[in-house]
Amino acid sequence: MGNPIVANWGQFGNANTAIIEVAAATGLHLVAKADRNPWHASSQGVGEIIQAVLDCGIRHILIGLGGSATNDGGAGMLAALGARFYDQSGQELPPTPSGLVNLYRLDLNGLDPRISETRIEIACDVTNPLLGAQGASYTFARQKGASDDMIADLDRVLGRFAAAMIPAAGQDFSNCAGAGAAGGIGYALISALHGNLQSGIDLVLDSVEIDRHLDHADLVLTGEGRIDNQTAHGKAISGITRRAHQKQVPVIGLAGTIDYAVVEEAGLQAGFSITPGVISLDNALTNAGKNLSEVARNVARVWRLSRQHTPSLPKDLPNTETTLF
Repeated sequence: MGNPIVANWGQFGNANTAIIEVAAATGLHLVAKADRNPWHASSQGVGEIIQAVLDCGIRHILIGLGGSATNDGGAGMLAALGARFYDQSGQELPPTPSGLVNLYRLDLNGLDPRISETRIEIACDVTNPLLGAQGASYTFARQKGASDDMIADLDRVLGRFAAAMIPAAGQDFSNCAGAGAAGGIGYALISALHGNLQSGIDLVLDSVEIDRHLDHADLVLTGEGRIDNQTAHGKAISGITRRAHQKQVPVIGLAGTIDYAVVEEAGLQAGFSITPGVISLDNALTNAGKNLSEVARNVARVWRLSRQHTPSLPKDLPNTETTLF
C-alpha cells in the first residue's frame, strides 16, 4: 500500500541460495481489513527483496507464492527490478492496477541484468491461470478487499498487462498453471523473469533433503491449521506423508482442528487437535505455539512409552492373527 515495512528473507546451502516468501512484502496480514484495496496495492516490495538478494551475490532464489494482498500481476515487482510501463502517448504509468488501466507498452529492457544470471524456482501449489473465471482476480481478489465491480476491472487490467507482455516476453504465459498465484506474481515470475514453477511442497522437501533425514527417522510429526478433505489433495501434509511412506516411516498430524474421518485418507497414522477446548479463533491463534508444544510433548511421551513397553515377538510366532496390548 506504499508504506515502508521490514521484511525478512533467508539463506541456506552455504549461503548460495535465498528463500523469499512474497507474503513477507505483500502479505494480506500486513494490511488491516478496512484498508485492503487491491486496486491500489503493489508488489513492489517483492522486487526490492529480490534486489537485496542479488546485491548479496546470490544467484539461486526460491520464491514461495501465496497470501498476498495484491492483484497487480507482479507489475510492481517488475518495476522495482527495472521494468517500465507506458500508455499510448508514451507517458510512464505507475505499476498498480489503477495506474495500468491505459497500459499500452511494457519495456523489459531495463530489467536488472543480474536476473539473467539467476536461477529462480517458484514454490506454488495453486494452478489458477492469470485471467478469467478461474484466474487471479475472480478467484482471490474478494478476500483482498475487492468488490464485484472491482474484480471485473482487475481482470481487465490484467488482460491489458498480459497483452503488453507478449511482445516483451516473446509468448503468452497467461494460461500457465500458477500464473494467477499471489495476485499474478506467478505470471510475472514465469514470463519476465523466466522462473521455473514447481510443486511447493516438493520443492521445499527437496531443498531440505527430506529423504536423507527420513533414512534415520522413526517418526514424523507434521501439521497445518486444519486437517480436512483438502489435506489429501496437494497440501503440505500429503507431500510429507508420500515421502515418509516411501521410507516406511509413520506420520502423525497435529492441527488446530481435525476432521477425523479424513485422517487415514490423508496418509496419517493418527491425528491430534492441539486445541485444548472450546475457545475463540483469536485465542487459538494467540496460543497456537504453546498449544502445539504441549500436544507434541504428549505425543512424544506416548511414542516413547510404546517403544519401551512393546513386547518382543518370538521368532517362531505361529501364522495366526495376534493382537498386542
